[in-house]
Amino acid sequence: MAKGEVNPIVGTQNISGSFVINGIYCKPTKSVKKQRNALQILVHGITYNSAMWGGYHFGDRYNWHAYANGQGYHTLAIDRLGHGLNSKQLDPNSVIQPGLQVEIYRQLIQSIRSNTSSNSLRRKFADIIYVGHSYGSQIALPLARLYPDLTSALVLTGWSSTTNLSEVQKFNLASASSIYPFRFPDVSKGYLAMANESLRTSMFYYGGYDPAIPPFDFANQDIVTVGEFAANADPGGLLAIPPSNYTKPVMVITGVEDGVFCVQPGVDPRECDKLLEKTKTDVFPNVPARKYDYFAPRNTGHDLTLHYSAPETFKRAHKFLNEHF
Repeated sequence: MAKGEVNPIVGTQNISGSFVINGIYCKPTKSVKKQRNALQILVHGITYNSAMWGGYHFGDRYNWHAYANGQGYHTLAIDRLGHGLNSKQLDPNSVIQPGLQVEIYRQLIQSIRSNTSSNSLRRKFADIIYVGHSYGSQIALPLARLYPDLTSALVLTGWSSTTNLSEVQKFNLASASSIYPFRFPDVSKGYLAMANESLRTSMFYYGGYDPAIPPFDFANQDIVTVGEFAANADPGGLLAIPPSNYTKPVMVITGVEDGVFCVQPGVDPRECDKLLEKTKTDVFPNVPARKYDYFAPRNTGHDLTLHYSAPETFKRAHKFLNEHF
């Protein structure tokens, strides 16, 4: 074996430790007729962090917090392990993987549900609504399968049960420290970012969006680790097992022109609706029909909360939630 190489691990490996998870907590901006004791936990995708849920600096049109808070919900957007303000000195191969992230969210949600002394919010919530985007939506699947009573509902955006692997292979990832040496100095080569701005734009955006957003998005992108990306590509891994025992409300929202999880531009938009309807059969067979819904905003790519259609996405998601909470 050459110097510096590492023996691959076959099987499983136990990981333990104490981790700091940063987040953005926002309270309701107005009371509503129906008093809600519900918290939405917002979980971002790869190469993003918690800032995406606020729409960066482009206004409330793209701000999930603002809309949810106006509907009477509390929101907590978290930086996933290794992302955002969280430490980037952890092992990107064996530590920052979905298995550990799922266990972190389990402990976080349990503490918020039951113990005010052990969580930074200093209050309990009866209902925890998990809201994910892309990889954040995928992580919801093992969480729902292993702990079906932990969350009160799921809202999964930028995702479906059908993945276009040819699009995933276009990610063109490179070491984040090489692309952004001032933002990610002394970070392991296993922390990756997308190297091509035009490719990122074509993969994540389509049709109706502010042309100023993609350049900002590229310049301020976060990372994905080798461990996360490898788990995402494993067809028999943790993220691939459906939570068939889950029975709580589920809504899936994915842009029609999301080339990774719906259809390519130019394909009949009704095909995206079919894929989102099929997602219930594939992943959530025991969710009652009245508790499952989907929405496919037109003229919208993967980053649906950063498109002009974002207000309609927010509206449809909360219309669904308001029927159950």
